[in-house]
Amino acid sequence: MQREDPLHRWFVTEVLPLERELERFIARHCRERDEVVDLRQGCYERALEGAARALPQSSRAYLFTIAR
Repeated sequence: MQREDPLHRWFVTEVLPLERELERFIARHCRERDEVVDLRQGCYERALEGAARALPQSSRAYLFTIAR
């Protein structure tokens, strides 16, 4: 049996469900609509880098702070 990585589990269960809300947030604050997906991916990358050190207590607050 393969153990599931806690970082992967956190990302799938806590971060990915926020995708639509995150995209709307970025779109409201971004002048170029074509950049929304790239910015979202950048937020995911930064979130994973930081969470690799320690998982945040509030995933939503953490992700939207990065997006801001």
